[in-house]
Parts: sequence; C-alpha cells; structure tokens
Amino acid sequence: TTFHDSLCRKIEPNVVPSSNRFEAIRKLTSEGIFTGILLMPVLPFINDNEENIRSIVRKAKECGAKFIFAYGMGLTLRGNQREYYYEKLSKLFPNEFLVKKYMNIYGEKYECSSLEHRKLWDIFKNECERCGILYKMNDIINAYRKNSNICVSYFTQKKDLEDKHIKLLKGRVFGCDSCQNCCPYNEDISFSSISDFYPFDFMNKENALELAN
Repeated sequence: TTFHDSLCRKIEPNVVPSSNRFEAIRKLTSEGIFTGILLMPVLPFINDNEENIRSIVRKAKECGAKFIFAYGMGLTLRGNQREYYYEKLSKLFPNEFLVKKYMNIYGEKYECSSLEHRKLWDIFKNECERCGILYKMNDIINAYRKNSNICVSYFTQKKDLEDKHIKLLKGRVFGCDSCQNCCPYNEDISFSSISDFYPFDFMNKENALELAN
C-alpha cells in the first residue's frame, strides 16, 4: 500500500520493500502467472494521498499486474489492534500527533476511512481503467477462472465422466501442470521456465485432447 521504499521500511519493517515486491510481480507475470496487488490497508494521514495511489497503479501496470483490489480507502481497527497501532504511531511519528487525530476523528469506530476516501477512490478507479487493470472482484475472478464445464480435471473430480472416458484417463486426475499439454485455453501461452511448473510426461496428449474437445 506504500509506493516509496523509505516509508515502506518505516511502517513495514519486517517485509521486503515495495520495489522488491514490484519486481516479484514483474517476474511472475513474465512467467504467465496471474498476479496482482491487494491495496489494503490505506493508512489515514500516512499514505492516503493522490501521489501514492497513482504511483502504485502506474507501477503495477509497468510490471504487468493484472489486477489491484482495494476494499475502500482506509483501515479497520478493533480492540487490541487499536492499542497496538496507536503505540506504533506514537513511536514512528512522534511529532505528528497522529494518535490524537485518530481518536478525535474516529473514536472507537471499526472502519477508519481516509478523510479523502471518495476522492482517492475516484483516482484509483480512473487510473485502473486508464491502465487496463482490473479492480472489481467479479472481473478479477472471471479473468482467471476457466470454463469448468470443459475441464478434464473438473470432470474427474466431479466423477461425471462416462466409463469409456474414465478408462482413457487410466485412473489419473489431471491438474494444471499436465493440462498445459492439452488445454485449448493454453494454446497461446508459453511454458513457464520454472521447473516446478513443467507438465508431466506421463500424460497421453491425444487422449486428453479428445476429452477436452
């Protein structure tokens, strides 16, 4: 949720900086893996600004991300979470009186939305649409979900196949790695260079294609 590494290192000291995560997205998408970003939480008075949101979306596009999902523009706090969060705010931003701001504005509210949440959401939405990045959950799901009605793996798990097809399968349940050899949806997708994703050689491509068709 934070574009600049300097702020990322401050509020997320136990994870790699944002620039490394963007590079991970670049690597995954280059291998044909459906990859995106969960843009949450957005912290009021810390990273809830136009420059941060625009930069994340634009960098995501540059790195090939397919989606960014954000649940509003803010964060949620309850009980011990609030106490811990306020303690960290006091230590990390001692001169900015953030705890007082939070208490005055949000009190005991569970949802703590940015004061600019409507404006930031419009910016986020418009940037995603301009960059061709999915941001609605239904669109994200539909983009990676295949048609299970013609999927060999789906059929075998549901056990809806006819006896003649079960014999062709020889007791195997084919998964995504093997399906790279036969699935019509993969015809234009290059194989991953990661050995763990190589298709298995035991699969009879002709029989699998017959079932898929």
